[in-house]
Amino acid sequence: MSARAAPGYRFGMVIDVLGLPGDATAALASALDEAIAELGLGDVVAVRRIGDPGLMIARGVRKPPALIIDGTVVCRGRAPSAAEIRDYLRAAEAQPRPSPSGDQPPKMCG
Repeated sequence: MSARAAPGYRFGMVIDVLGLPGDATAALASALDEAIAELGLGDVVAVRRIGDPGLMIARGVRKPPALIIDGTVVCRGRAPSAAEIRDYLRAAEAQPRPSPSGDQPPKMCG
């Protein structure tokens, strides 16, 4: 695995797949895997699969499956195609991303 980061990403992208076991959630997960592979983002994304109904509701999803990228619900109630997911990922890549602590990177001494 390379250590490259997606444009605008210093720490990686977090993607949540929300859904109960079933065909729609499996289709979403498969399309997501395809889109990540096609864009070469496998080393800069963290994919979490969430099947707990309470956690889904807490994230604003009442009708799974749903796809959340960096905390933003981009699709819910259906399984988007790999092409749609690629568009969502490209849009997320284009957004500036602060460090997790909100601080500036440490300065080098010397």
